[in-house]
Amino acid sequence: MEPEHVWHRPDVDMKYLCFFLISMLLLSCSRQKRAETLFRGIQSDDYISESFHEVAVSAGKNITIHAGEFDSEGYCLMHELFDTVIAVRLETTEESLVGVVDKVIVVDSCMYVLDKFKTKSVKRFTLEGKYLNVIGQYGEGPEMQREVTDFCISENEVLILDQFQSKIFIYTLDGILKDIRQLPFSCIQLHRFSTNNYVFFGINAFNYHFPEILNYSLWQTDSCFKVNNRLAYKEKEKYQNILERNSLASFSDTLYYKKTWSDTIFSISPEGEMKYEYIIDLNGKAVPQELIRKGNENIWPREIEEGKYVIIDTYAITSDYIYASCVLKNLNYHLFYHIASKKTIMRPLLLNSINSIFPFTRPIVGATEQYLVGAIDAASIYDSFHERTEQEWLEKKGYCKGKVTNIGDNLIPFCKDLKMDDNPIILLYYFKK
Repeated sequence: MEPEHVWHRPDVDMKYLCFFLISMLLLSCSRQKRAETLFRGIQSDDYISESFHEVAVSAGKNITIHAGEFDSEGYCLMHELFDTVIAVRLETTEESLVGVVDKVIVVDSCMYVLDKFKTKSVKRFTLEGKYLNVIGQYGEGPEMQREVTDFCISENEVLILDQFQSKIFIYTLDGILKDIRQLPFSCIQLHRFSTNNYVFFGINAFNYHFPEILNYSLWQTDSCFKVNNRLAYKEKEKYQNILERNSLASFSDTLYYKKTWSDTIFSISPEGEMKYEYIIDLNGKAVPQELIRKGNENIWPREIEEGKYVIIDTYAITSDYIYASCVLKNLNYHLFYHIASKKTIMRPLLLNSINSIFPFTRPIVGATEQYLVGAIDAASIYDSFHERTEQEWLEKKGYCKGKVTNIGDNLIPFCKDLKMDDNPIILLYYFKK
């Protein structure tokens, strides 16, 4: 039986993507000028440890993931991958408002939700969606963030990175401010292994005052931000500074790194080792790093739109699966690699054969060992639900061999109670074992 087409194909507006990337380039220029003022008086020699060295990449798992053919008409039924899709309705109050969900970290039965642009904060909810507290405060005051660039959780502390001020704000899980740390360099993502072990990801053009890390994308420091080692060489001014959602990302207690539009995922250990872990074979369509050299600004948008190359723009790793979002010729493909069986599924369309109502969203904003985390605005579910009567949803037949995938009695009240302006819905996609 052919699948009923409920959700539109995940086409990617290439003009929007190019506009976004060019905007990031212009923003990089303005931040470089601000950095000259912010770091005036900083002597990089004061922030280099005695053990300072450059880290070479060594062999890790070295697993090659074969993407297979890019079939633009292909689809996958979600019950082939997932046991359950759980929808979490985030409590909507004046204090708990969330705009766009940029990142979710799940720790000890709580979700920490980053909203970079609307509320510029991290908010904590239970896994049932009950609002607990806000972490961080946006404003001009000395204890406030001007922007929330990234955050991580380590040893029962929430660390918020404000790249505008080059500061780290350290909070308790309840949102009480414990400390504010001034950084001697600019960065855009961070991870803390322990109180004396940090890893930072940055754009090299921001750190002209710090020549020891100027040509590097990663560096590891102690609690005083003295650099112990540098990783991921990238020659300054040679390449365009294109930002990705999760160049630096932690999954299942392991820290990973992926270069811009690269097909390779590295791991980084607390001891400073950098290893090859996963290489995604894109059938000769991996973006060559030479393409994003400066001077090619008018070339790569055209060649990517023509379908010469595939962009891997997001990835996530669980205990059983590796997920990657791949874009080819304006169409988004979802790649799933099962680690144990070494089998790959890659389709542009995932149909919800579990409960019909919740789509597989893009981008994935988080992951645990068991599930991927997505988010969707309440208005989308509201509109979809009200296209049919309750009886039609309950009688709705499935996508494959008569499999019943109606919305389910328990989801009728969930959808009926939704309002257009409610907080986003968090979706937890539990993988099959």
